[in-house]
Amino acid sequence: MVLSDGEIVESLERGELQISPPAGYNVLVKPSSVDMRLDPVIQVIRPEKISRAETIDPTTMADIGGKIASCSEERRLYPDQPFILEPGVFVIGLTAEMVGLPNSLAARIEGKSSLARFGVQVHLTAPKIDPGWPLNKITLEIINLAQFRVSLYPMMEIAALIVERLGRPADQVYRGRFSSG
Repeated sequence: MVLSDGEIVESLERGELQISPPAGYNVLVKPSSVDMRLDPVIQVIRPEKISRAETIDPTTMADIGGKIASCSEERRLYPDQPFILEPGVFVIGLTAEMVGLPNSLAARIEGKSSLARFGVQVHLTAPKIDPGWPLNKITLEIINLAQFRVSLYPMMEIAALIVERLGRPADQVYRGRFSSG
C-alpha cells in the first residue's frame, strides 16, 4: 500500500521512516510521495575514457563504483552555474536527502514528470529500494533523451520517493553493495 501524505508524516514522526534533508531544508511531502532534491555533486560519464572495444560485465565486476569513477569526472553544481545536460549525456547523481527504511517499508524512486516532459529520464530501470535500506543517499541515473540541452541545478527537485507499507515486515533486509551510496 502506497503511503499518503498524512501516513508519510506520521511515519516520519514515529521515526519509522527516516528522511534527513540537508541543513536549512525541509522534507518535501507531497500527496503520495516525497520530493527528492539533486545533490550538488554529480559524476559525468566520459565515453572517451572507455574503449569502444571494451565490454563491461557487471556480473563479474567486484568494484562497480571504482569502474564508474574511472570513466567519469566529478562535477560540483552551483546555483549560478548549472550543469548543462547535453542530448545523449549520462550522469550519475545522488539525492541530497538521506533516506532510511525499516523492514516494514519499501520505496521506489521515480523521475519527476516536469523533467520527463523535457526528455530527462531519472532512475530509469532500478527504482526499487528494499526494506532495511540504511540511512543513506539514493543514487540516481540521469540521461537526456531530448534533442536540446537541459539545465540541472543543485538542490532542484529531481525525483519522487514513493513509500509503500509491506503486508508484513520483510524477513530479509537490504545488504547490497550499493548501500553506502
